[in-house]
Amino acid sequence: MSSSQKIKIKRKTNTIIETLSIILSLILLIPNYLCKIKINKFNRMFIDEENRGNIFHGVNVVYKLAPFIPNTSEEHWDAFYSLNSKDIQIMKDYGFNIVRLGITWESVEKKRDQFDYEYLDKMEKLVSKFGEAGIKVIIDAHQDLFSRVFCGEGVPVFYVDDLLNSKEEFIDTNCDFSLLAQFNKFIGTCIPLKSYDWQYELQDKTKIPTLKSCGDKFMKYHQSSELSTSYQAFYLNKFNLQDKFVEFWKTVATKFAKNPHVIGLDLWNEPWAGNIFIEASPFIPGYSTNKHLIPFYNKLYNELKKIDPEFIYLLETVPFPDTLPFFGGYSMGGFNKVPLGNDLLEYQALNLHSYCCMAKSDACDSGEPLFEDTLSLCPSFHKRKLAKNKYQADKLGIPLIITEFGACSDSKACFNEMKGFLDAADQHLTSWAYWMYKPFGDHTTSAHGNTEGIFYEDGTPQEVKERALTRTYIQAYQGVPISVQFDYETGFFLSKFYLDMDINAPSRIYMNKKLFYKDFDKNFKMKITDENFRDLIYEKSDYLINGVLNENYLNVKISSKNDSFLQKFSSSFMKEKEYKPYTSSLGVQFVNPIVNIAIIPKVIFDTTDFDNKKKIEFRVDTSSDLSNTLKIIDVKNIMKQIRIDLKVEYFIEKKKIIKHASMNHDYKLSNQDIFIKKLTIETPYGNIKVQNLLNSRIEINIE
Repeated sequence: MSSSQKIKIKRKTNTIIETLSIILSLILLIPNYLCKIKINKFNRMFIDEENRGNIFHGVNVVYKLAPFIPNTSEEHWDAFYSLNSKDIQIMKDYGFNIVRLGITWESVEKKRDQFDYEYLDKMEKLVSKFGEAGIKVIIDAHQDLFSRVFCGEGVPVFYVDDLLNSKEEFIDTNCDFSLLAQFNKFIGTCIPLKSYDWQYELQDKTKIPTLKSCGDKFMKYHQSSELSTSYQAFYLNKFNLQDKFVEFWKTVATKFAKNPHVIGLDLWNEPWAGNIFIEASPFIPGYSTNKHLIPFYNKLYNELKKIDPEFIYLLETVPFPDTLPFFGGYSMGGFNKVPLGNDLLEYQALNLHSYCCMAKSDACDSGEPLFEDTLSLCPSFHKRKLAKNKYQADKLGIPLIITEFGACSDSKACFNEMKGFLDAADQHLTSWAYWMYKPFGDHTTSAHGNTEGIFYEDGTPQEVKERALTRTYIQAYQGVPISVQFDYETGFFLSKFYLDMDINAPSRIYMNKKLFYKDFDKNFKMKITDENFRDLIYEKSDYLINGVLNENYLNVKISSKNDSFLQKFSSSFMKEKEYKPYTSSLGVQFVNPIVNIAIIPKVIFDTTDFDNKKKIEFRVDTSSDLSNTLKIIDVKNIMKQIRIDLKVEYFIEKKKIIKHASMNHDYKLSNQDIFIKKLTIETPYGNIKVQNLLNSRIEINIE
């Protein structure tokens, strides 16, 4: 080979290498928002392109009536109906990284067998706006009460008209299809449509009730015999109705196929159980979910996978009777097998809703739970329900996500209900979406007027919702989360996670500095340690979206480069007893270090002062639920979970009561009219006795 030939080959080789380098560089420069979210089937976490475990906090955006889309004009913003760049910026400021976006069947198929592609183009542009801001989207085929024919939304009215006017007798118009139906009519649980005092108007030659006559008691319309049997007809594919729905979804899926901003498809919102007043079987928790929904979901999947095999499916069960409003609300039923099969664990998630209205039959008769219910009933319900739901999801081997909760006003009762749910969600590392960002004319909700959104009519934020929903959390973990806790009163935050040495991207932390962390550097400190509370070396960096800085976010990256302790974990063969085996994002089992990320108030219970002065002053404030709260935060040992035992003596109507309790950080008395005579706290430092505890500054002295 001549020297000139060698030079040519070398030049070609260099050109190829340079080209590959450019391509690789371009790939690495692809923004995060252009990469799709996936599911890690080994740890049941949503993961991003860096294999980081992701937690989602967000809101619903569902416009149920025409024009079925918010006003997206940049020239107009209002508190109830618009959605433009200002709203998206507010969502980012609030820490929202997901939106559940409603696309109803009737919004796409406005005329029989004709799809509104122009409408879908508008929704696609809206999805792109969310995605460019780093907000992922769930496409939600929303329905309530099956159709506008029953004061709801969802199924086009002309298809329901076919059912109601059919000569075939599969729609019960008088609660008389069976002895059970007649009995339900006798006791008032089955109600024929003609019994509702509705005024009607015409829509495409179909009679529909006026919104005014529908009122705000939409839940009771589920008792209609026509609605229940229409659902049953849908499950049985009468008039090819289910096939028509599949065509709707194929049209929507084609529009959003391969879209990096779409996290998944919510195939059918809050499906009803079918012939629940006519047959006994649908009353059995789990029956309709497994009898009707699993075949229905598989039918949809078998068609949609041809369009995009990477879609994630967020699958709901029937709300009732899988959750029963008795004894404080109990979740039963659910899927008895993996809905789409064990071979598709990375493409499906359990998708449920959690409302305290489910805790008892009259819980929301006034529009939302009563204040006294939100002190005990609601937190207990959410804690119990999410524990059960997480157990079900883990048993199935798929993630859990809660895509609706809240739907309440600007009251303290609303804050308490949300806090009860959000504490439970944190406990189970569950992603969520609040119902809803703005009311958008919502006509099927238990909330009164326009109160369920997060703004007042003048555009100012509802303080209780801003405070409840903007809690500190880690959106993307440099590994997989183990636990998280957040305290509204002090801003204290602590999260533990397995550090995955295969991940070369930072954890992304959201914190609302305006509400919880004013003068952050002065009043708070961030502490990052290993599981033995040894400080770790880490890098902090700003979080930018399209080059724009948001001060409520912080990137924290932990590296073993300069840390000999972490370097020993880089081996997949490390098997020290004190560390637990863990399956990494790549499916390899090895031992990972546990990392603690904490945000700690500097001004509360400094142990140095405590040791020196032998006394500490606390302020006993009236907290959000009007309970007297004494908070103790030990800055020095905060992550050691010090046990504090309390003995409390107090009087209610001159009757002496003594209670014992244990706590890590706080203890609450739920009755604001209690006079506390004496409080004794046992700590590792000795016994602390409190005398004459009032809503003022008090002095705690060590014995």
